[in-house]
Amino acid sequence: MKKSEEIPLYIKDKIKYHFKTPCEKYVTPLTSSQEFGWDKSDDLNWYMKKHPKNSCDVTKYADEYQSLKGQSPFASNKPGGTKAK
Repeated sequence: MKKSEEIPLYIKDKIKYHFKTPCEKYVTPLTSSQEFGWDKSDDLNWYMKKHPKNSCDVTKYADEYQSLKGQSPFASNKPGGTKAK
């Protein structure tokens, strides 16, 4: 690219501004939807690390059944695909 064909600085700044996140562009959120997560903090990550997701006994049974039998325990065994009532 020749010197005469270089992109002007003000256009480069506009392009950089376009790719900024809303937190970088504005001081406060513009909409109520932006208020959630505006001030990033690790509180949510701490909560998820401190309290991991646990499975109940029924879910553990269903997972184990599916890994052994190759199908869900809730799948129908009747011909025609109808579920037992």
